Amino acid sequence: MKRLAMVISSGLFLLTLAAPALAATTTTFSAVIHEDFGRRASSEPCFPVGDDFACPGSGTVQGYGRVTSVILFPSDGSPLVRTLTFGDGSTLVTNETPLSDTVFPGKARLAPGAFVSYGNPAFDHYAWVIVGGTGRFSGATGSGEWVNVLAGDTVVIKFSGSLTLP
Repeated sequence: MKRLAMVISSGLFLLTLAAPALAATTTTFSAVIHEDFGRRASSEPCFPVGDDFACPGSGTVQGYGRVTSVILFPSDGSPLVRTLTFGDGSTLVTNETPLSDTVFPGKARLAPGAFVSYGNPAFDHYAWVIVGGTGRFSGATGSGEWVNVLAGDTVVIKFSGSLTLP
């Protein structure tokens, strides 16, 4: 009887150690973010940050609601840094790196004014990884890809991937 009690007691102890690891939840991460580069009248124009520049945006993260977004474009070529801020003040911070060169459909790159104005469409494909989080996203991990469509001075970014919460 003592042995049975010790086995049960040991098993329960091991379960309490394993419970935090089992508690992590991985879900699909899907978001659509809209950014406006501010070449036209905009309530959210891009702005300088030292030698870098940043662009605000907003959108929706499926299952988590509306977010504001600020992406920082470092002048030194390091990964882009995006901060998503949720309605409750929680944040997710990502590093984003290109997976391919920008693609211009048809002859968009050769169209008149392509190098001096906005308006010509382009597509980008990036990888992202979560590098920080606060509030309900403290300790979060995750990664995935995003693709965008740039037309005029507006870009629509579609994120896909996974999010793991502790």
